[in-house]
Amino acid sequence: MRSGNDWTGSPLPSYLTSAPEVAVMRFTIPPQTALPIHKHPAINVAYVMDGELTVFQEGGIQRNFKKGEVVIEMVEKWHHGINQGYVPVELVVFYATTKGLPLAIKKSNP
Repeated sequence: MRSGNDWTGSPLPSYLTSAPEVAVMRFTIPPQTALPIHKHPAINVAYVMDGELTVFQEGGIQRNFKKGEVVIEMVEKWHHGINQGYVPVELVVFYATTKGLPLAIKKSNP
């Protein structure tokens, strides 16, 4: 897959305003588990290795991603994922970021 847009169709931002850094992480989301609301300050792409993940953007946009699909994440937009299934969701996430930038920022509860 190759794209200049995230999964909602919004254009990805320009990046690399400072020293580049690449990160690759593997995540397991247990069945019937919701991730906290968060946002990413840098471009990242997830590959769904197993299971099915539903991603929700604030404002009601949602999309399901199944095994073998790619999620081009939103940048600087609050969202969260839910594993509504009965098998763990396995993700490998590739981040194109800059040194010192966090990979994700959790939303604070008011």
